[in-house]
Amino acid sequence: MHKSPKILGAGIHTAAPGKDYPLHAHTSWELVYYVSGRITCPVGPKTYAATPGTVLLTPPSTWHAEQSRTGYTNRFLQVDAASNHPWPRLCYDDAGHTLGRVFDALVHESTHPSPDSDELSQLLLKELDVRLRHALAHIRNSTLPLQAIASLTGYNSASHLSRHIKAATGTAPGALRGATAESHKG
Repeated sequence: MHKSPKILGAGIHTAAPGKDYPLHAHTSWELVYYVSGRITCPVGPKTYAATPGTVLLTPPSTWHAEQSRTGYTNRFLQVDAASNHPWPRLCYDDAGHTLGRVFDALVHESTHPSPDSDELSQLLLKELDVRLRHALAHIRNSTLPLQAIASLTGYNSASHLSRHIKAATGTAPGALRGATAESHKG
């Protein structure tokens, strides 16, 4: 049975240049939205470069760290979800900062609770979940051209979308479509 994601905690982290966050792992997912700075992020066997608008999604029990290059600020969420939840490991915000606004709202609801905070947080988390999986789902399950998918999902161009899909999955969008088509033939 599919486990719906649930917010466990959220906050803001700020670090000065050279002030690294040490190697650590969580029992839940950690979703981090970088607001400012340049950060090198070892996550499991891979290393990612993060700049403003980058979102890193780290599964439970995965060792990761943040190496501050310029000083940075992020918004982080601890999320209870299945370890195989279909989120990409890396994605980028759109030009309207949609993901950043959702992260900000989730941090606000977690740090300034009101009687409706639990319900609002669940709705915001559902929006975040949909946005994180939206472009990938279109690529895997539709025959729309990449430019149409880019327009639907807030990317400036098909090449911008392609770069982000390749960074998130390690595979070009065309190969994802080919793999999906092959798996349905069997």
